[in-house]
Amino acid sequence: MKLFKRTWKDYQAMGDKHRNRGDPPSALHDYERAVKRFDGSKQQRDALEQRMEAMRVDLGSKWLEKARAGAPIHYLVTETHAYTMVDYLGSWGRPLEGRIHIVSYKDLLGRDAFPAGVYIFSDLDRLNEPQLELLGRLWQRLYDAGPGFRLLNQPNQSLDRCALLRRLFVDGQNEFNAYYLKDAPRPLKAPVFIREARGHRGGLTQLITDQKQFDDAVAALIMSGIHPRDLLVVEYCNTADSDGIYRKYSCFRIGDRIIPRHQIFSENWVLKYPDLLEPGQIEEEWQFLKTNPHEQEIRRIYDAANIEYGRIDYSVLNGKIQVWEINTNPIVMMAPDKYEERHIPAQQFFAPLAREAFEALAANLPESGPVKIDLDELFLQRIIEKYG
Repeated sequence: MKLFKRTWKDYQAMGDKHRNRGDPPSALHDYERAVKRFDGSKQQRDALEQRMEAMRVDLGSKWLEKARAGAPIHYLVTETHAYTMVDYLGSWGRPLEGRIHIVSYKDLLGRDAFPAGVYIFSDLDRLNEPQLELLGRLWQRLYDAGPGFRLLNQPNQSLDRCALLRRLFVDGQNEFNAYYLKDAPRPLKAPVFIREARGHRGGLTQLITDQKQFDDAVAALIMSGIHPRDLLVVEYCNTADSDGIYRKYSCFRIGDRIIPRHQIFSENWVLKYPDLLEPGQIEEEWQFLKTNPHEQEIRRIYDAANIEYGRIDYSVLNGKIQVWEINTNPIVMMAPDKYEERHIPAQQFFAPLAREAFEALAANLPESGPVKIDLDELFLQRIIEKYG
C-alpha cells in the first residue's frame, strides 16, 4: 500500500528545485525516473516531459557556458569512494563543479560514446587484475582517438603499491622493502607491519618483532576474512628525529604540476592526521609549502610509477626521501569546518594551486567529437579465460 502519492504540483516543484539550484543536466536523472512513474493523465505526463526537456536544454546551456574555458574533466573512480572528489567540489573546488564530472567505473563501460576531454583514471589500488586489464584496453582506445583526449594514469601500466615500494628499494631510494605475504622472507626481517595490498586503511597490525608474533598476526587477519593475497608485509623504517617526532610530507601531482599538500607532525609512527600543531611546526610546514623543496625528486618518482594524478606520502631519512605510497584517489580537500583554525591558512594556500592545476589539464585541447568504443568479444573472452 502506498503511504504517499505525489501530486501534479509535487512533480512541478521537483523540477523547479533543480532549475533554481542550477543543477547540471545529469542531476535530472532522478526527476526523469519520477516522471516516468507518474500515474496521472496522459496530458499531464506529456506536459511534465516537455517541461523536463526544456529544463535539460536550459541547464545544459548554462553548464556549457561554465565549461567553455576548456574541455571537461572526467574523474573515473570506484563507486563507493567518489567522496574524495565530491567533498572537494562541494567546498573549496566549487568553481570547478561544472568542469569535473565524476563517473564510476561500474557505469563506465555501459556508455554509448565517450566525449573528448580529460580522463583521470583514479583509485587504481582498489581495482583487481581483470578490472585493470579491461580499463587498460579502454585507455588505449581513448588514446588512439586523437589529441582531443588527455589521459592520466594508465591502469595496467601504473605501478601498484607493492611494485612501487620494491622498485624504490632496489633502486636505492627507499631504505626498506615490502613483500606480498607469500614472498615474505623466513626468518622474518623484523620489525615489520602488515597492511592491505589494496585500500587505504593503513597498518593492520602494530610493529611485529619476531616470527611467532608475525605468524599469529597473519592467522588472525586470515580468520577475520582477509585473503592472504591481499596482505602486504612492510619493513619498518624509523624516520623520527632526535625528539621522537615523525614528519610525513605529501605532494599532489595534477598533470604536469607538483604541488606540496601538507607536512604532518606526530609522536606516532602511523601518521594519518596531524596531532601536533605547535607554532614552530606550523612555520616549518609553511616553508615546505612555499618552497616545494622536493619537487624534482618527487616528479622523478611519479614518472617512475607512471602516475600523473595522485598524492605521494613520504618522509625524509638522512636527507633522502622515503616513499610510503602514492594514492591515486586522494582526498583533495575536506570541508573548511573539518580543519582546525590554525590549519586554515595552509588550505587557503593550496586551494588556488589545485584549482589552477585542474584547469590547466583541459586547457588548449583541440576540439574533437565523441568516440564510440566497443570492447571486442575476443578480448573479453580472453579476460574470462584468464581469470575465470
